[in-house]
Amino acid sequence: MRISAGDRRMTDIRHVCAAVLAVCMAAAPAPAVDFVVGQPSTATFHGTFGGFGAEWDPMFWNTYNQSQGCTQSDWDLIVSRVVQMRVPIVRMMFQVYWCCTDPNLATWNWTSAQMQSVFRYLDVCQANGIDVVFTDWGWGAQRWHNPRLVDSPDDIRFARAIAMYLEELIVNRGYTCIKYFVCGNEPDNEIVPRYSLDVYYRMYRNIHQELTARGIRHRVKLTGPDMGGQWDFFKNFISSMHAVVDAYDFHRYSPFNETSNIGITYDYEALWPMMDMWRSEVSARDPAGAGKPILLTEFGGGDGGTFTHPMIDTYDYALHMADYGTTLLTTRVNAAIAWCMHDTYLDWNQRMVWGVWRYKDAGWQLRPWAHPYALLTRHAHRGSVQCPVNGSPPSHPGLTPYRCAALRRPDGTWAVFLVNRTTASAQFNVSLPYAPRYPVVQYVVDRNTYARDASTIIVPAVSTMAVGRNLSLMLGASSFMVLSETAVSSSVKRLAVTVSGVAGLLPDGVSTAAVTATITDGSGMIVASATDTVTFSVFGAGSIRPPVSVPASGGSASAVYQAGTSSGTVAIIAAAPGLISAQYVFVVSSQGVQRHHTLTLKAEPPHGGTVAASPPAATYLTGTAVSLTAVAQPGYRFQTWSIIPASSPLQPQLSAVNPMEVLITEDLEATAVFVPAEGADLSSGEVRIIGGARGYINAAVNPNAAIRFRRAAAGKVTVRIYDLRGRLVLEKNKDGPAGIDDDIVWNAAELPAGMYIVRIDGGGIETTRRAVILR
Repeated sequence: MRISAGDRRMTDIRHVCAAVLAVCMAAAPAPAVDFVVGQPSTATFHGTFGGFGAEWDPMFWNTYNQSQGCTQSDWDLIVSRVVQMRVPIVRMMFQVYWCCTDPNLATWNWTSAQMQSVFRYLDVCQANGIDVVFTDWGWGAQRWHNPRLVDSPDDIRFARAIAMYLEELIVNRGYTCIKYFVCGNEPDNEIVPRYSLDVYYRMYRNIHQELTARGIRHRVKLTGPDMGGQWDFFKNFISSMHAVVDAYDFHRYSPFNETSNIGITYDYEALWPMMDMWRSEVSARDPAGAGKPILLTEFGGGDGGTFTHPMIDTYDYALHMADYGTTLLTTRVNAAIAWCMHDTYLDWNQRMVWGVWRYKDAGWQLRPWAHPYALLTRHAHRGSVQCPVNGSPPSHPGLTPYRCAALRRPDGTWAVFLVNRTTASAQFNVSLPYAPRYPVVQYVVDRNTYARDASTIIVPAVSTMAVGRNLSLMLGASSFMVLSETAVSSSVKRLAVTVSGVAGLLPDGVSTAAVTATITDGSGMIVASATDTVTFSVFGAGSIRPPVSVPASGGSASAVYQAGTSSGTVAIIAAAPGLISAQYVFVVSSQGVQRHHTLTLKAEPPHGGTVAASPPAATYLTGTAVSLTAVAQPGYRFQTWSIIPASSPLQPQLSAVNPMEVLITEDLEATAVFVPAEGADLSSGEVRIIGGARGYINAAVNPNAAIRFRRAAAGKVTVRIYDLRGRLVLEKNKDGPAGIDDDIVWNAAELPAGMYIVRIDGGGIETTRRAVILR
């Protein structure tokens, strides 16, 4: 990690402008801001969201931290917080010299304290489904560092060592949580200035080559360039290395005004374009870039140093991180990793003070930014689909101090994130494409949260409410709000209406006192509450258990409300003569009621095949897992599933997996799409090129061809196409089961006429075909 001078944009004059603007906003009436949330779209955002995570370097069990007295109980606390936050992704530092300094690559050390620490971290990630961006810092291949393996990053032995340790970790030890591999931390600040851009590119090509040679290239997404701040470096990397990498990543430490938009003048100075621009660059420079994720692998506050930030312990930093995350959700970036999980000593005995919580000598105390960031990690689920807001993207959201982002999560529920960066309250009017099906739980973080909940990483919910598609919410000054639609279990729950115990309540059920009425669901979650001096009795449009006037016992009174098929109300009223009427009506939704949904099966065309569901049923309870199987008729083959949820009929979910499993959370329509088979079914391991006559592709008529294959073994099949000079013109891969026809599409529109060599490897297939493009 390094903060470059180019990222430090906050000047004294902007501080003044920000202060003046904040005062003006405080004096103005509370404004109303409108946000129209568009349909969730994997096409717009180039895939699903990978979640919010943190840098989690494997240092706890090394010598430096153990000498500070770190114990197993400390580790248990750290792990419990990671699990509580439901962190879906982390970036993890690695150095080749931790396991090998032998340039002959014959001697390896897997038993050192440092490697044991690596394994402990990977154990947690593997057990909890946490994706790992495994990052070799690259110091073990640089002449300035001791210990080291080799003197230069482009030494083939460095790439070979990387392939060997990744095989050990992923294949031999089963750490399949390692999903991405990056080589070189911020190489625009380290490797390139010390060596050259050519050396850096050769290093990546070597790694690609060595992973391929060991048969594990498909096991990890090769990712780069881990840009530290040099934009031209990132752009050139995309243009030069797109045939080698599977994903892109970069870093951005933003000053507070870059997230708030307060005190800046031009659109391009804001955070949003600095994030979203990289998708445009990838689309322009990488022909296959549409399917490649872009990861923000370090982010935090600007104007900090390598080892700490002057504002790290403040609420202002917490609000900055909440705003950063909310802004990012409306950009075409696919995951975000904050620096860093917790304070620690690194392996050169430097203390890192950027964490979500402090070090052992401070009792692992949470920092204020723990509260908003834990809400981001818990509620912006991996696999969620982002939504455009007020047409952004593609349009720029403008220099507003208010933020809104929304996600449709994998279970079909909504999560909405709202930020108010001004010093006055504001009314947020949010319009969703469709209404939540379940109650929405509301969380708020403001300047009072840390004083109240300093020891609790997950702030308590403010309320649970049934809402429609149009929301109107008052957001306090300098605050962050999360609305999380929460699916309930299929069993009917009871809602308890409880009046707080107060001294002097009479036992006959009619009393006058200052009381608080609280409605809680069966899990103890507060639905609503109110306090006043009233005489109370309990009644409602539902099955309130008799008697209607509930007697107080020991200074408290309660009634049980059974949720039915429709909403009911419960009220506490002022009923005694002479008292001022004060009525509080709590709307109780039908949460917890058993819900049944339909699953409609179709084949397209109808004569192309048959579709079956297991278990078969006319309707399914919410939460039921159903297996779908498509069987093609002779002359046809299965191509894809189109799953259309009732809540978003214009957003079908496509899958080529057959059979496939769906989770029933709403009415679904599942269509199996069949296409005419070209020739007889493939045999195991067979490969054909479909789209031309006998391997001749007339690109002037139809430039699309399909390389069809049937895997002999489950796994990833990689297709590489070379021209006769040996230049790689296309590389694509596809994972899938054995025994099912599959294909990879080849668009030859931009290629000149001539002969091409098609190499197919993986899934039990290893063969070469020739194809000729005609014009």
